[in-house]
Amino acid sequence: MRRRCAMALVAFAAAALVTLAGVAWLGGLRVNLTRSYPLGLWRIEPLERPAQVGDLIFICPPDSPAFRMARE
Repeated sequence: MRRRCAMALVAFAAAALVTLAGVAWLGGLRVNLTRSYPLGLWRIEPLERPAQVGDLIFICPPDSPAFRMARE
């Protein structure tokens, strides 16, 4: 019985974590673990004006031959 409760608790915690991550993703939150920008939690918002010098821009380029060649 004790093992069954422990398994239920682990399953509930995992489901809660996945749900929380999904809600954060839908809300525009991203975790950056790369050196491209400072490490941390970022909130992504669409620009309502033209991009200016100094703005941090996040893009997701298409997987095309031109972008693959640019990464090399």
